[in-house]
Amino acid sequence: MRGAPRLAGFTLVEMAIVLTVMAILAGLALPNVKDAVYRADAAKIVSDVRAVKLAVEEFVQENGSLPRSGRWRQVPADLAPYLAGMPFEYKTVEYRLISNRRRGVVRLRVRYPRRDPIGAALARYRRPGEVRWTNRRTDFYIVR
Repeated sequence: MRGAPRLAGFTLVEMAIVLTVMAILAGLALPNVKDAVYRADAAKIVSDVRAVKLAVEEFVQENGSLPRSGRWRQVPADLAPYLAGMPFEYKTVEYRLISNRRRGVVRLRVRYPRRDPIGAALARYRRPGEVRWTNRRTDFYIVR
């Protein structure tokens, strides 16, 4: 007498092993993915800072004076045509343009929440000498 025919499929032990291996691989890959996202955010912020620098230079060349200061999250009215609708905020990061016409200096203030990973990634990404002053949640960039 022959035994009952064996059905094709996976046993419970085989499924548990496969799920365990997949969980280990996901645990190894997740920190790398998060770090890549923060580096991409930092690159976007640095790109925004450079876009503001170019817009200020273009404004000064055309008008012969510095643009007026703006408020948090608002593009100054003087620079709106030069920035082509760029928002002055990105995820948890806010921008503010500060203009000192007497000294001839324009600063861009970049503010992010305390202990925000974007701030840590930004600190690793920016060039030496690019930031004039920084504390735990604000960076000042000299635009002009």
